[in-house]
Amino acid sequence: MRSTTLRSMLIFSALVAVIVCPPAWGYGDGSGRAGDPVPVTSYVGTVWGVALGVEADGRVHVLWTGQRPTDTEFTAFYASSTDGGVTWGPLQILDTGNAFDPQIAVDDSHQIVHLVYRSNFNGIMHRTVVDGVVSEPDVVDTSVGDTTVVWPKVAVDTESGWLHALWIRNDWGSGTAVPMSVVASWDGLDWSTPVSPLRDGDGSWSAIAAGTDGSVTIAAVQNELPKIAYSADGISFGAAAFLATSYPGIERDSWVIVEWAPFDNTYHVVTTHDIQPGSSELYHFVRNPLTGAWSSPQSLTVGSTDGWSVRPGLASVSAVPFLHISWMEEDVSGRWLQARSSAGDTLGEIHNISDDIFNLGVDINFNNRHQYFLAADGVPHLVLGASPYLDIGVFYQRLDPPPAPPQIFVDGFESGGTSAWAVATH
Repeated sequence: MRSTTLRSMLIFSALVAVIVCPPAWGYGDGSGRAGDPVPVTSYVGTVWGVALGVEADGRVHVLWTGQRPTDTEFTAFYASSTDGGVTWGPLQILDTGNAFDPQIAVDDSHQIVHLVYRSNFNGIMHRTVVDGVVSEPDVVDTSVGDTTVVWPKVAVDTESGWLHALWIRNDWGSGTAVPMSVVASWDGLDWSTPVSPLRDGDGSWSAIAAGTDGSVTIAAVQNELPKIAYSADGISFGAAAFLATSYPGIERDSWVIVEWAPFDNTYHVVTTHDIQPGSSELYHFVRNPLTGAWSSPQSLTVGSTDGWSVRPGLASVSAVPFLHISWMEEDVSGRWLQARSSAGDTLGEIHNISDDIFNLGVDINFNNRHQYFLAADGVPHLVLGASPYLDIGVFYQRLDPPPAPPQIFVDGFESGGTSAWAVATH
């Protein structure tokens, strides 16, 4: 089925493909430096969730959920730009059925962008964007009886073109939500039957990533600890297991993300971990693909303000031989969005990424919804929804990359080498 579907996808992509010139970013001197933050369309309203994707040809995609003063329900909105946000295509309304949890996955290999969100009226919804045209929706899963579906996450295998989705089914039959993480895959035509690899109570926060080797890894916070399940073929999952955390301080995680990194061809996990009341750190784990073992935790927020480090993002592309990590930081003096690079045990300097948006008068706070996206050329981008409570809007900015780590190891696990990256304790 994979090969047949892939052929049909390639034929379809060829039919709709157009010759696209390099993007005219519309600001700066063409050096690739950061531009000013710009509003996404003329939208003025609340923002309850936002997602960002940037294709290799420079087209920017933004999907968000919120309400304008005239909307009676939370609505899913979409817009795109081919000139770096100088101009935007029309604001498109995708769903008026109380929509939340927007997600975007970019597949440059097959020239497809995936839009996924949750509609309380309609279920987990999936659309594709090809050459700027948004498809009609597919229903991935629906709320039935005492079961509700929430919090979809997506990842695309850019080799096969398969899209993998993970979401939570809450069973309210007992009067209290009993969560179960479920996974399904789209082969270009149909969605597979959902399965639940984590089981045993699952978790309230989950994440998914797909490798270019056909593998898939899912993660969830369960009993306040990170739990992982791995599939070598993207279909059948092995037994789920908790990461051996051995953190300093109390054992409690509240957030987990997972990412496939092309530079070392393996998976990375980042968790938000409470160190003590009023303080949390981000911790990083890496999977050894030769043994399947996960490393010990490495702190990614060393050198930060020792306040709250929350809402992490993790990104990696082939053009950059290290990870990008982003997060929100809070201490007694305020809040910022920050980013840094990581290669093995080596961390780059912390880089503030929200200063320009803050200087526009947009408050940076825990109610903001934001996403940091690393494009195929290694340039990071940021989208931020100003507030779920005030009619402000959505802002987009192309960023300066965070400083690179002072030393980078690139021969690690894939080659079976003995570099510091391959053998380091993380």
